[in-house]
Amino acid sequence: MILPFPIHIKDWKNFPFTLLLVGLNVLIFLFFFTSPTVEPKASFLESESLQLTGRLYSQYIDQSTAAKKNSVPSWVRQMDSHQEDHLVALGAYALRDADFIRNAPQYDFHGDVVAIRIWKKDFSDFRFRYEQQAIYRFGLSSMGERSLAWVTYQFSHAGFMHLFSNLLFLFLMGMAVESLVGGPALLFIYLMGGILGGGVFLALDSHGGIPMVGASASVSALMAFFCVAETRARVRYYYFISPVPGQHGAIYLPTLLIAPLFLVSDLGNLLSQPEGLGGGVAYAAHIGGSLFGIGLACLYRVFRKRWMPAHDSVDSTSRL
Repeated sequence: MILPFPIHIKDWKNFPFTLLLVGLNVLIFLFFFTSPTVEPKASFLESESLQLTGRLYSQYIDQSTAAKKNSVPSWVRQMDSHQEDHLVALGAYALRDADFIRNAPQYDFHGDVVAIRIWKKDFSDFRFRYEQQAIYRFGLSSMGERSLAWVTYQFSHAGFMHLFSNLLFLFLMGMAVESLVGGPALLFIYLMGGILGGGVFLALDSHGGIPMVGASASVSALMAFFCVAETRARVRYYYFISPVPGQHGAIYLPTLLIAPLFLVSDLGNLLSQPEGLGGGVAYAAHIGGSLFGIGLACLYRVFRKRWMPAHDSVDSTSRL
């Protein structure tokens, strides 16, 4: 494990805006994401039910407009609706398709009337239970019509480990960015990076019904900004292989090492996952946040050289 660690952790009290962001993430998680949730019935997600869902979804696709058909990933359109394993895959994807989730209860399917009526009742119950969960109320998806979701999703997390991993990087990179450009700029990068990350996520998953939550797009924006904006030759990284002496400690490496360690890997993961079927991590949002951070950092460097030419010579070694 290796982490960028540009600021001494003992100075954490000097970064109130970073602490504010961390605190908001923790409070929202404790108040809204730790209480018992209304889970969908497990029977609806079993193989037999998913096969029926897949069969009905196949009808839905076949009778849809050309625009709708083209919006469905090619691997879904190529599924054989007569094979059980393909039907299960179709059913699993159907429960991620926002258009299908919205329209299925009113759609005129053909087949076993009794089985379809029972399925529609179970499906409506599934959707109702799902919409009661905090991840739906606070998350960002093409199903949601709440403009506040563009902000609330950035402070919401699906579990403790999700929260911990994001806040670790927010704490480290937030202090570094706040030290570099100040607290208000840190808030701007965090919020706008998250908004742009959310926009890229929705653009590449325009029919997805699974909401996105997490601060990772915002943190990616902070990391990308620091990576490009900071002109020092070396910054501190902390590496840990094992507790054995000599296998953990601080080393000084180029700032741009952040890119291949964290940002480039997101692009690789995005390109490697099947179209329309994410693996639980919104890599597209990471890329969107990173692009915002890189673009803003380029502007920052241009204006800093023009109006603050003495900045690098005076401060470039003061925060090692």
